[in-house]
Amino acid sequence: MNAARQDLSKSNPASLARMMDLDTDTKHDWHPEELGSILRHQLESPLGFDLGNFAPESKEALKAIGPSATIPLNTFGDLLRHPHPPPAVLKLVKEFAKANRNNPQSTLPPEVATVVYFAAIVAALMRCGQRITALDDQGLREGLEWVLAQPWIDEFFRPPFREALTLIGPDQQKRERGIPESPDSKPLLKMSDIGTGGQHAPPPYAPQIEGYQIVGKLGE
Repeated sequence: MNAARQDLSKSNPASLARMMDLDTDTKHDWHPEELGSILRHQLESPLGFDLGNFAPESKEALKAIGPSATIPLNTFGDLLRHPHPPPAVLKLVKEFAKANRNNPQSTLPPEVATVVYFAAIVAALMRCGQRITALDDQGLREGLEWVLAQPWIDEFFRPPFREALTLIGPDQQKRERGIPESPDSKPLLKMSDIGTGGQHAPPPYAPQIEGYQIVGKLGE
């Protein structure tokens, strides 16, 4: 097995979060319209070429699917939009995106690689009923919200992420505090915060009573 893929298979949520920190220095500051164009180009790219170079054994898997597929399965976009995508290929796409995100020599911007990474997870979750990530609900929710907050994501690409958020359920802390969820207007998060559960946690809820200042709970 490819050494890079072996390392990826051992990743835990914390190391994944560190690897996907979008605040790290990059060689190019991409404009939103450039990122949107690159994402569209990646979705139109042949699966066989990119995955074949990343994991040579994937060529046989894709070749076996091709002749029997009633719906084309040639590009990344075909796979992510497919009603019944092969889970094994989605896992390869997830690992491909993750490896590109961690490779400073990659021509794929880290932001685009991160979107493709979560798109593969969402496709597996919503269309295959499989969870192909070790991220917990909070980490996955934060990643999906980050994707939806990107202004360069085309509207047609957003519905599966919204559906996955609905499936996962609302943030329990926000629900308890009565804060409405609005993933499309969520401020940009550092991807290193995904799953850390606290660095960006809102302050504890304190009731507001006109004419009084609540300074703490009784006994504190």
